[in-house]
Amino acid sequence: MTFYCFFKTNNTNMTKRFLAIVACCLFCVTLFAQDPYEGSGKNSGALYEPEKIVYNSTFSFALLTDLHIDVNNSLNSEDLAAIIDDINMQKGLAFVLVTGDVTEHGDRASLEHAKKLLEKLKLPYYVIPGNHDTRSTESGGTDFKRIFGAERFRLLMNDYIFLGINTGQIQNSGDGYIQPQDIEWLTRQLKIAGKKRPIFLVSHHPLKNGDVSNWYEVTDVARKYNIQGVLSGHYHRNFMDNFDALPAVINRTMQRGKEQKGNYTIYAISDPIFIIDKAHQEEAIKWGASSLQPKGYD
Repeated sequence: MTFYCFFKTNNTNMTKRFLAIVACCLFCVTLFAQDPYEGSGKNSGALYEPEKIVYNSTFSFALLTDLHIDVNNSLNSEDLAAIIDDINMQKGLAFVLVTGDVTEHGDRASLEHAKKLLEKLKLPYYVIPGNHDTRSTESGGTDFKRIFGAERFRLLMNDYIFLGINTGQIQNSGDGYIQPQDIEWLTRQLKIAGKKRPIFLVSHHPLKNGDVSNWYEVTDVARKYNIQGVLSGHYHRNFMDNFDALPAVINRTMQRGKEQKGNYTIYAISDPIFIIDKAHQEEAIKWGASSLQPKGYD
């Protein structure tokens, strides 16, 4: 923002005093300006607290990925509506992560429809795009940010930090790609978090060769910090992995596929971390666990 001031005075002291006041105001505006990439969804995130680590601070959250909403195909919308209903009935969930491929084609109508459905969540939700949201779109992938407000997020929950980044493809390029400004943002957030605080990275693509062309630019930086897991989608199935020494979890698609209902994932953050598969009005099935302990390599 630029301020223009026009005045005429012969009083030198008054002029100096006026300029000092203007400079102070500009400094305050800069100091307290909000990061436009704080978050997206109903909750814009939280500021970091002084470094106080509590590893046994128990909480749970839900994760949805690969929704592939299409205004011309109602099946996935029906599955999402049922899952949202199930999430709203759960007790103890703190928030919801939506990790990309929100739509099938990235068109404005489908993005707006997906947002309308997600707004029915009673919990804060945080969303990032996937390759289906950014490639081959008339807007060049910019509609996602216009509709959801951001393409990345940061969240502090009980001394745990969640950092979501955009790995969506640029037009019809083969692999996912992380923009330089997003890597700069992530690097800054990690430095602010410090080496001890437990951190989860959230992306659509797995951060490895063949999925993200510049994956190493993230893993080289992140390995120095206490990364408890990289949470991703893209492969439409559940399994645990390791990305360049970073523990990782690939999460199943929300789509029902050959099953009767769509599914989502619940993470119970304790020691160990439990990973749970859940369908609408079905019993939760625990399928994975990960130890919760300090990590990081200097």
